[in-house]
Amino acid sequence: MKKIIFILLLIPFTVVAGVESLKWYLKPMGQNVQVDIDDLHQETIVADPKWDWGYDLINHIQAIKPVRIVIIDGGVDIEHPDLKEYIHYNSSECFEGTIIPPMAGASDRDQNGYPGDCVGWNFVGDNNRVEDEDGHGTHVAGILSSIIGKHKNNIKIIPLKVFAPNEGKSNIPGLTPLPVRLVKAFQYAINMQADIIHISAGWPKNYMTSSLANIINEAIHKNIMIVTAAGNSSQRSAIYPCQLEGVLCVGALRADGTIARFTNVGNQVDLFAYGEQILSSIPKTLIPQHISVRNYDYKNGTSQAAPFITALISLLKSSFELEDNYDIYARIMEAAHGAIGYSGQKGMFNLKRAFANKPKSFLYPSVKGLHTVTINKNAQFSLMIPLVNYGKNQAFLSSLSMECKQADADIQLSGSNFIKPTQKVNVFVKGQLKSSQLNDLQCFLNINERSIPLVLKIVRSLPLASIVDTIVQNERIISISNNQARSRLLTIPTLKGEIPAPLYQVVGAKNFKVMRYNQLVGEIMPYEGCRVLRSWQVDLNGDFQKDILLEYMCDQKFLQYRFFNQDLIEIFDEVTYAPQKTLINYSDFELLLNQDLPPSFRFINIGYKNKPVSPWEEDDSEERLPHLYQLDPIKINGKYEYATNLLDDPDLWSETLGLLYTPGYNIYYIFKDKMLVDLNQKYAWVDLKTQTATWALMDQLLLKGSRLELIQATNEIIFQSLLTPYQYRGAVEGKIMLRYTQTDIHDPIFQIITTTSINGGYQSVLQTYRYLLYLKFNLNAELVEEYRIPIDRFDFLTSQDMMASVNHVQFKGQDYQIIDGSNINTNYVDVITNGIKQSYELPIHCVSNMPVQFEKQLYLPIYCHVDESHFKLNYILLSH
Repeated sequence: MKKIIFILLLIPFTVVAGVESLKWYLKPMGQNVQVDIDDLHQETIVADPKWDWGYDLINHIQAIKPVRIVIIDGGVDIEHPDLKEYIHYNSSECFEGTIIPPMAGASDRDQNGYPGDCVGWNFVGDNNRVEDEDGHGTHVAGILSSIIGKHKNNIKIIPLKVFAPNEGKSNIPGLTPLPVRLVKAFQYAINMQADIIHISAGWPKNYMTSSLANIINEAIHKNIMIVTAAGNSSQRSAIYPCQLEGVLCVGALRADGTIARFTNVGNQVDLFAYGEQILSSIPKTLIPQHISVRNYDYKNGTSQAAPFITALISLLKSSFELEDNYDIYARIMEAAHGAIGYSGQKGMFNLKRAFANKPKSFLYPSVKGLHTVTINKNAQFSLMIPLVNYGKNQAFLSSLSMECKQADADIQLSGSNFIKPTQKVNVFVKGQLKSSQLNDLQCFLNINERSIPLVLKIVRSLPLASIVDTIVQNERIISISNNQARSRLLTIPTLKGEIPAPLYQVVGAKNFKVMRYNQLVGEIMPYEGCRVLRSWQVDLNGDFQKDILLEYMCDQKFLQYRFFNQDLIEIFDEVTYAPQKTLINYSDFELLLNQDLPPSFRFINIGYKNKPVSPWEEDDSEERLPHLYQLDPIKINGKYEYATNLLDDPDLWSETLGLLYTPGYNIYYIFKDKMLVDLNQKYAWVDLKTQTATWALMDQLLLKGSRLELIQATNEIIFQSLLTPYQYRGAVEGKIMLRYTQTDIHDPIFQIITTTSINGGYQSVLQTYRYLLYLKFNLNAELVEEYRIPIDRFDFLTSQDMMASVNHVQFKGQDYQIIDGSNINTNYVDVITNGIKQSYELPIHCVSNMPVQFEKQLYLPIYCHVDESHFKLNYILLSH
């Protein structure tokens, strides 16, 4: 029996000891760290001892003062063996000191409004259970406990469940809006006398309500330090609360001390810590994905880097109880390694140096809110940069300068060179770019012996609008919310990349409300039992004016199509469609005009040939194949219905091609009254009217999923596809094959934008995770130039990823891409014309929309809020 007991005790000890040995990030000593890049790729990097941050010192620290860390996350597994002893128990609300009471009948003994809050609070379910459902909060807490170590009696964690599982995508009935939950969580932390608030997450600008901004400021002013993650969008994303002064924002490094591929960088990032291949705790209810030991797993992200800094602050606050936030900030920033290029203000943190040295004075700039610099037509710019003395002694500014790449800068201080403790003074910069084609201004601000990197996106003021109208709004169409303009105007989409006219749907209206150009036209009332599914703007009657086509679902039984001109006058009678053979291929269909009749739909889709079976029901009696279908209006009992007609005749194709039999086939494209078909991997063009076929000049394998595009300047047809997320192919029919391999396996290609003809070759535009990728090929299909333009992204909390919209337009021989990130925090819009980028500043009370065409010109619409009753509509001319 004794032997059995010995074994039962030994196994847990061995597992824990094995796990601890895998926590290389506590003391890097040349360990090999295996990193999974994706399902197919893995690399090994070495934990460089150069970046030893001082873990060995922790056991010798005299931590005296009790410190409370509030973790705002998705909950924490408080019963995890690595965390149990680090949890703060609100003893007045617990049974027997550590037992969470059931919510039913729980009393609010401390009268804080949260009955039974023995261990934090669940602001998602509004109860006293902070269970972690996705493992994020538990992993964060585990990193904290690993660093705090023996100081668990003085440093305690209060977990708050604020983020719902899949926050941003959750449809939990009655779920309180996130800004409200965040305000309550911050107030709870303040009431619980927190010393640190830790948030391994971020949110967009439109979540920064005035109440949330005020409560964050209140926490900072009450000497609570706030630590947050920089985000995982691989760029200089401006997210909250990361970019707020007084909040420490943490980016992620790899084991070798280089910048992690996923981390955000930029002026808002204060410093860095390890954030890749970090082993920590996960809830007992979750199955680990990367290790065969329960209760633990590896994770990557700035969420994993931020706890290093929170742990450092907790140890400093516990050891130096008389020091305030300014003192702690000065210690941390002075001790950190120098900046790694332009990635952030400082590099890797260093605990040992932070404990060894308290700066008497610490002059440092406030640059978190600086993201753009506006230049005038002469490429001149000006900046104002606040400078703060974070030390307890008066500081003397002995030297001040700014060195910029590709720019000259003059700098001047407002006031005396003697700066009092906590005093803020302004530094004024005036400069001149050496090239007006620069995208970023890269500088180092030199203050005494310190050099702080500064990177700003170069923007221009919006050109004067060619057309300006002030619109009266009886309801809020353009409004201001949380210092950000919001628009309810949605451009009614077109077919197959046509350029839209200025026809807009007012989103959120009870009925389909339409605005045309600069006036509200009216609204379209649905028939009883019908609701709008889709809308398009398209010429319905051959008058070269865009009309409006609406698709309705009626009584959950059939579709209904209605046709209106721009004055909302019905052009044709409505047509009903009860799908039997197939459904409309909404991603690729043509609309054919009929004389005095509603238009016909033509499309390729999987469906039946003859049997009238509903495609919503299973039926194995007839094989479903790709066919070319046409929906034609017919009148039955005085009402129009769409009849489904099959247009493909493979027997006739085989006959005209001289084939002895009809092989298996696939239909790929419709193009100018002909279609491309695959006959056992030989390709033929079929005339849609006669069904006669001719062999296509396609010697290369045409892969499924290829897209067909007409190169406008040359009328050549190009078939483009992604063999893998890293390999692009573009086959110009009968000529050459364009080839490109993306060597950065961290940045896959996921969309082909276009290929155009340029002088001496072709230019392909691809969209990757991070960039618009411009590839220039010569006429021999050789890649001669490659360059990238960043696309703003925002990784929202822990689950939702947002991306700037990319609109592509070809107009009068010019190729335009419009990158608009105003929906994800940016205050600019990028206009790329034939590969040349110009960035324009967007005032905070304005919002842009996709380009529109009218009066034979191309315009960029900008809507600006004036007051509750008016907004201004500006049309910026793009074409010249």
